[in-house]
Amino acid sequence: ISSNSSSVCSSHGTCKSFDNCECDDRFIGLTCQFNRTNCYGAWTDSPDICSSHGTCVSNDTCVCDSNYYGFICNITTCDGLFSNATNT
Repeated sequence: ISSNSSSVCSSHGTCKSFDNCECDDRFIGLTCQFNRTNCYGAWTDSPDICSSHGTCVSNDTCVCDSNYYGFICNITTCDGLFSNATNT
């Protein structure tokens, strides 16, 4: 693809040098092919996305790993009780 083609860098960035895309703010990847969404203040390429226990599938939408719950996947269980439960 020519560096000035409208489809270079998946149409979401600029070709800066040979095989080197500079992605627009909302895109990531070698060819800017992935949408960089935001989940509760963390970008999808952050290691802390969804409390490191899930995947951000769209803006402010985490799909939690098994045994993790909550909007940001920060709740688990111990002995059948949610980790954020208070003793009464």
